[in-house]
Amino acid sequence: MLTSTNNFIYSKTISNGLLLEDPNTGSGKSYYSCQAIYDYVHSPDAKQVYFTTSLLKNLCIPEMKEAYKKHKNPNYDREVLEIKSNVNFAKDNLPEAKVPVEFHSSEYKTLKRLIDISKSESFTSTPSLYQEDIEKQLVAAEYAFRKYLRKIIADKIKGTRDEKKTILKCDKNYRWIPQIYPTVFTDEYKIIFLSINKLL
Repeated sequence: MLTSTNNFIYSKTISNGLLLEDPNTGSGKSYYSCQAIYDYVHSPDAKQVYFTTSLLKNLCIPEMKEAYKKHKNPNYDREVLEIKSNVNFAKDNLPEAKVPVEFHSSEYKTLKRLIDISKSESFTSTPSLYQEDIEKQLVAAEYAFRKYLRKIIADKIKGTRDEKKTILKCDKNYRWIPQIYPTVFTDEYKIIFLSINKLL
C-alpha cells in the first residue's frame, strides 16, 4: 500500500485526482497512510495536507505521532494541527493560557468559570440535566468570548495580515490568543487533522 500511495503522490504524469485503495482490515492502512503523509510533507515543494474523515475516531492521530517518533522528529506540535470544536479548544487550552489581567473581561470570567465546573472531578457525577445545561452555557460563553477576541484584534492589533500574525506570535500581551485557538495559524502547519464537517 505504501508503494502504490507514493507512486500516486509523486507521479510526474498525474497532477490531481483521486486514489482509491481498499486493503484488507489489519493491513496497516492507517500506519502506511501516515508514513506516506509524513514523507510527503517533508519532501521538496510539499504542500499542506488535510486529513479528513466523517468519523473523528478514524483520524489517525496516534499513527501520525508514531511517524514523527520513528523519524526522531520532535516537531509534531509545531507541524501538525488537530482541529477540534472551538469549545474543546477553549476547554483544553484556556485554563493553561497566561491571559493578562487587563483581558479578564466578563466574557473571559464566565467562560473560565464554566470550564472549571465542567472539568471538576465531581462534574461527571452530577445529574445529566445539569451537565447538559452547563454544556449549553459553555457553547454560548465560548461564542461570546470569541466575539470579544475579534474585537480585541480589530481594535488593538493593527497592520497587515503578516504583521498581525507576528504580533500574535511575539507580543506577550497577545500570545495567549493562539495558545487558546491555534487555528489562528492554520496556514503554517504541514498537516491538518479535521472532520468533514469542519472542512466544509
